[in-house]
Amino acid sequence: MDQVIEFFSNHLILSVSLLIILFMIISLEFSSLMSKFKSLTHSELTNLINKHKITLIDFRTTEDYTNGHIINSVNLNIDSINKKEFDKNLPIVTYSDNENDSIKAAKEYVKLGYQTVYYLQGGIRSWTENNMPLSGEKSHGK
Repeated sequence: MDQVIEFFSNHLILSVSLLIILFMIISLEFSSLMSKFKSLTHSELTNLINKHKITLIDFRTTEDYTNGHIINSVNLNIDSINKKEFDKNLPIVTYSDNENDSIKAAKEYVKLGYQTVYYLQGGIRSWTENNMPLSGEKSHGK
């Protein structure tokens, strides 16, 4: 034990750096465990769609949504989240062109009291890059 104390006292900057990094790792892990919403990969979303009734919300433009969207999704503008209510007991999944909009929407649904909230990791791009199906007017010809 004396050697540990001697090491820390002789290497103060290194010791403080180690403690800061440990604190950051622990707080990051804790916040991800305690987060009210979680990310889903395309395969996890597929499993969720197949096994449960969910609310799936697309936050892209109406044109992008019309050109192709994940089946049974609803198209909303991010500014109108609080204007349309869904069953708060069903899992809700948000997705968009980018992950930031999906996360922002997921946070809003948590604030509104939804119990189980997810966002699609990587957005619609991760869905299409993994050859997952889209429905919509122009998606059938692709």
